[in-house]
Parts: sequence; C-alpha cells; structure tokens
Amino acid sequence: MRLFQRRLLLLIIYASIFQQCNGFSVLQNPLSFLQNALVPNKIPDIVDYTSCVKSNQEIQQVAKFFTESFWTRKGGKALADSQFQLVYSSQISEFRKSYPTQKSFMTYGSNSNEKSKLFVCRTKEKEICGCIGVQMSKIDEIKNDGSAIEAPVISNVVVGYNFRRMKLAEYLVRYMHDFILEEWDCNSVYLYVDESNTPAVKLYKKMGYGVISKDLNGQVMRVNESGGISAVSASILCMRKSL
Repeated sequence: MRLFQRRLLLLIIYASIFQQCNGFSVLQNPLSFLQNALVPNKIPDIVDYTSCVKSNQEIQQVAKFFTESFWTRKGGKALADSQFQLVYSSQISEFRKSYPTQKSFMTYGSNSNEKSKLFVCRTKEKEICGCIGVQMSKIDEIKNDGSAIEAPVISNVVVGYNFRRMKLAEYLVRYMHDFILEEWDCNSVYLYVDESNTPAVKLYKKMGYGVISKDLNGQVMRVNESGGISAVSASILCMRKSL
C-alpha cells in the first residue's frame, strides 16, 4: 500500500510542476516518469516466482546459472571447458562474500556487507531463469559535508539464454526497485554498466536512469581468444534513478 501511495504522490507532484511550468515539463523524460510511477511491475508468463537467496545451496545454484549464462559466451567467445570450473568456483566465493547467508557470514565475518540481497526468478519447473543483486555501497557523488553517498547499487543482472527477449531483465530491475523502496525505504538507486553494452544502457535509460558520471579508465572482464578470462579497458557509466 505504501508503494502505491508514494507513486500517487509522485503523480500529484508531477502534475503540480507541469502546471506551474505552463505545460512545459522540467523533467527530462516525463513519459518514463509516469510509466515508472504508476504502472505496476508485470510478471512475465515464464516466471512462476521470485525469491531471495537464503542458503549456501542456493548460492551454488545461482553461481552455476550465472557462469553458464554470463561467462560462457561473454564477448561472443566461448569459455573453455578447462576454465569453467575455475570461474564457477570463483563466482561462488564472490556471491558468498557479496550476499552472505547465515553460514557464509560466519565464514567471512564483519567484512561482509549485511545490507545486500540476491534474488532469483524461477519457472514452474523450478529452473532459474534470471537473477539480480543489490548492495548498499558508497557512490562517488559527494554530500554537502564532503562525505560520499551510501545508496543501493544494483548489479549482477543476468537472464538465461533460453529466456531472453521476454522482458525478464526489465521485470527483475523493477522488482528490485519495489524491494528497495518498500524494504530499505530508499528513494534512489544506482548501477554501473559498460558503455559498450548498448542493449543494457538502452534498457536502463528507457526505465528512467540517467548517466551521472563516466569512468574512461575502467576495466571489465571478458573471455579472450584462448577461452580464458582477462581484463580489458572499458568506459564505465554510473547511472542513477529516483524511485
């Protein structure tokens, strides 16, 4: 109910601004604003349910899905079979540190980020078809007192190969928006994306994200010609959206 009330309040504020500006909107993308404020998140037909990962067994399942869906053909090149187990094991460790369950928190201790969540959506056959994560992290934007901003940062948005072009990525991001607003009571969200990832950048802009900074000296990991993984230079965009 609180989410609907906030969306309704946003509409009233927007209408007031629009009227005060004699019909000329001061918002960069008013259509996107209205869509995101009022339209509920539509669950794709393929999705049976979406849930938060809570066990080490689930972490392993998501890590395998992530390795198969994200790394196996990263950059249009196939990950070598000899590298798969190495990448899979590394992904398990990264997920355990980033999204600690009760057992993994005992392993990694206070360095783990307690305010972090990893979600998966599954089909009726219980097959994972997508995943998305969020963490409270420090952003490069600076407050008036000179300190860095701490805010939710979305990452690890991945859709399985057999489930693409079904608007799953958009559903997952909207699902996370609702979670952040309802559970963490935050009114803005951030993400980082490789500027060369045109489909992702286009989707985020369509959903109301705007670019606030660009790191021209960034790096991303990609599958190389030999089937291994190596770092390459990339332009990384930091994008923000108000909820």
